[in-house]
Amino acid sequence: MKRNTFLLFVLFLVFSCKTKINYHDDSELCKLLTKMAEDDQKIRKMPLLDTGTKKQKDSLWNIQKRKDKKNIEILIEIIKERGWIDKKELKCDKAVPPVLIFRHAPEEYFKQIEKIISIENEAGRMSNGDYMFVENHLKGRPSFSIQVDD
Repeated sequence: MKRNTFLLFVLFLVFSCKTKINYHDDSELCKLLTKMAEDDQKIRKMPLLDTGTKKQKDSLWNIQKRKDKKNIEILIEIIKERGWIDKKELKCDKAVPPVLIFRHAPEEYFKQIEKIISIENEAGRMSNGDYMFVENHLKGRPSFSIQVDD
């Protein structure tokens, strides 16, 4: 009995261990960002959101909210470790720019995101356009106009 319990425990440990992604490996990061982009849009693009029952729509949005939360947590972790991510720098065609993932950030992360984007913008790792785009979401997405100098 003890042996079976021990084997079960060892198997649990082996299968529950996740390897940490190396955020400094551009290839790994590209794959991760691509998956995050897919997770960000998969449910949002479902026709069932337009045609389904209220219960179906609510279920789908609950799943999407969990995906958004996970994406934001990962993106914050990446930026804290590596700094702001420039898609062109990664040579990653499929991944979306991080600003688009931040556009779906739950409100509970706003203060943390505000701090991160301020640091990244002031350090010159984040463009003013990206900063303005994320900040707009944090302020409730008020309409804004872009000034063009002649």
